[in-house]
Amino acid sequence: MKMATFTKQIMEKVCTLETKHAREIINLNKKLTDQQERHKMEKNELQKQQMEKVYALETKYEGEIIKFNKRMTDQEERHKMEKKELQKQQLQQADEMLQLKRDLSHLIYHVKGEVPEWCYLSVFAVPCLLPPCILTMSNFLQHKNVDDTWFSSPFYTENGGYKLQLAVHANGVGVGEGTHVSVFLHLMKCENDESLKWPFSGDITVQLLNWR
Repeated sequence: MKMATFTKQIMEKVCTLETKHAREIINLNKKLTDQQERHKMEKNELQKQQMEKVYALETKYEGEIIKFNKRMTDQEERHKMEKKELQKQQLQQADEMLQLKRDLSHLIYHVKGEVPEWCYLSVFAVPCLLPPCILTMSNFLQHKNVDDTWFSSPFYTENGGYKLQLAVHANGVGVGEGTHVSVFLHLMKCENDESLKWPFSGDITVQLLNWR
């Protein structure tokens, strides 16, 4: 009887311990699961923050790169325009220098009482010409490279006639741009306009010659 009672007590204690240990194991597993979930959430949050920082940096540097590229492009365009303007100024100075040289030559011949044939033909020597005349355009390739328009000195159709000026676009204009040379005659205002018939009517022949 005593042995049975003792055995029963032992079994109850074992059962109680097992129940207690089972609850502790369940609680421990729950804590581990909660801790793993918390670590997972913290890891995800950290990754999210890192990705946001990376995206912010990429956005910042992308904006900086765009600004830098724009500055470089603007600077290149500005340098290109400055170079083109400088080439135009050099070309204009070269044309003015050539005109001055020929004007000086014309004055020297005039003082001597001699007028060479080219003074009647060259637009640089005589500001008012009568046809037929030869208008000399120098530095054609430079005008072409800087996409510049060359204008001749004015000339007249006849004594007391209409005043004209020749314009040459080395690179062409309109449908001929980039493939042809475009030549225009500009009708200019002059002191003879009141005595002339309007609108202007007449035939004009323009020939382009490469002296080389």
